[in-house]
Amino acid sequence: MNNHDTIWGLINYGSNYENTSKCLFKTNLQSPVVTYYPFNIVAYRFEEGKYFISKNISPSDTSKIFLEFLFDGIIKLYDYFDKSGVHYLISKTGDEFIELKNDIVITKVNGVTYQKESKEYIGVLKNLLKDSPYAVKNVENVSLELNPLIDLSEAYHRDVCPSEKCIIYAKKKVKIKFSFGLIAGVTPSTISITETQRVTGRFILPDNSSTGIILGSTINMNDPFFSRRLSIQSDINLVYNKYLTDQSSLSLLSFNVPLQIKYGISLKNSQISALAGGGLNFILLFDYFSNDYGQYNFLSGREQLCLLGGIEYSIKINSKSSIILQVKYENSKGTEHKGQWGDIFYSGNENDYNEFDTKINRIIFQFGFQF
Repeated sequence: MNNHDTIWGLINYGSNYENTSKCLFKTNLQSPVVTYYPFNIVAYRFEEGKYFISKNISPSDTSKIFLEFLFDGIIKLYDYFDKSGVHYLISKTGDEFIELKNDIVITKVNGVTYQKESKEYIGVLKNLLKDSPYAVKNVENVSLELNPLIDLSEAYHRDVCPSEKCIIYAKKKVKIKFSFGLIAGVTPSTISITETQRVTGRFILPDNSSTGIILGSTINMNDPFFSRRLSIQSDINLVYNKYLTDQSSLSLLSFNVPLQIKYGISLKNSQISALAGGGLNFILLFDYFSNDYGQYNFLSGREQLCLLGGIEYSIKINSKSSIILQVKYENSKGTEHKGQWGDIFYSGNENDYNEFDTKINRIIFQFGFQF
């Protein structure tokens, strides 16, 4: 593939680190995946998007990597990623790359340790761009980040060579995206209660599940520069269930706040995602009545820790809005909840109460609107 032939197909949009080391290619959806490494091909590019070229960073390097071509003008700007993060390279003559660095310098004065940025890249840029007083003047205000470097490169090109066009291959780093939604649904669940202090065996609940309701909101945060597939999602829910037997009843209202990692795969006009995470449940209402023992007076509840996982399917309505469908499983446990039975005399001592632990298993079916 190094004979400069061009083939068209589908390329996996991997992470920044993966894009530096390999290209996963398919000629069509049904064909097998072919992995190309920097020594196999000269370059690869997403249509109207990222452009990667195979290069040795220095003449002494024996192996190549894929550099992302960010800007092509009088100067050329590249970046690549390794385990330590992003590295920016600049070139003005041929394939001689200079890395723009901003290392942390540690110094000690009178036994006190200080850290400061070296800003080495400022001197490098001033030297390379010295034929443009305008660019040199603005170098001091440029941070070592994608957008400022592209803006500076473009300004320099226009100043020293206004008659020739430059090419910006990289899409400038976009801001973190937030989306919000309203959700509602039903939640079949089972609950088990174990009394651990004063009395035992008084909570009698059914083995079969109770179907409750769930209302809430969701917020999703995604950094497209880091990954278009991974995001962080959090929900804020009110969950109500009522459990009934011939001998007792329990009305349970809880405030549910899960934090989830979301991994999405985009389809034509929709997206399917996997969700996994954990969170907290807070009991707001625990109204239990027993035919044998009377009313249980709930005093306080500790937060319940929950683990959950599930899938989400979203359908686009327009560029900013979508309908979402979720199916999730949640397991939560809580300890040291406190209360008092109405038929038992309590001395008023702060340690004189009934204590119990809970376990709740839920399947959650939700429908919502995200914007």
